[in-house]
Amino acid sequence: MKAMAREIRGRTVLITGASSGIGRAMALAVAAERGRPVLVARRADRLEQVARAIESGGGAALACPADVTVRA
Repeated sequence: MKAMAREIRGRTVLITGASSGIGRAMALAVAAERGRPVLVARRADRLEQVARAIESGGGAALACPADVTVRA
């Protein structure tokens, strides 16, 4: 885990599916290791909950509601 912390600390990490499940867990883990997660998911309300949880723990996160399955 310490090697991961050195690699993630201070880096921006894009996480899709960040509103629940594995994506949410990954977002929280990245923030815990002082990375900056960019949270992407379809459900804006849940995405904001994850961002608030990270921010309340002293981290920073950017919530970007989007559906990556839809072609532009």
